[in-house]
Amino acid sequence: MNALSNELMNVTIKESVNETNLVSILESNPRSLILYDIEGFEFELFTYEVLEKCKCCTLIIELHDTFEKNLFLRQSLFERASKLFEVNIINQPPDLPINKFDIIRDFSDDERLLAFSEGRPHLMDWVILSPK
Repeated sequence: MNALSNELMNVTIKESVNETNLVSILESNPRSLILYDIEGFEFELFTYEVLEKCKCCTLIIELHDTFEKNLFLRQSLFERASKLFEVNIINQPPDLPINKFDIIRDFSDDERLLAFSEGRPHLMDWVILSPK
């Protein structure tokens, strides 16, 4: 519905991703905006070769390196990507705007906090890769 209201031409949602189905999407949509939340598989999927195939796209990737307890994965991905993309990290804001919205003003503190909870074990980061 949001895609229609923003007049997006083509929206594809995949339950899973691999190099084959990613390449098939890129063949028909080479200048795509792609959002990835693939639970740690981003470090396997985005080899230099795959990133090269995506070099005309903007990629937004949720990072799951802290699940792996290996920050080397993040640095390695950034090094590969920086050869083809501008790399920008977005940190999840530590302060939630729980008191900002009138619609939940009458909720208890716990209910307002739950309204914003994603059930994450810690704060998550995203990386935006924009074509150079």
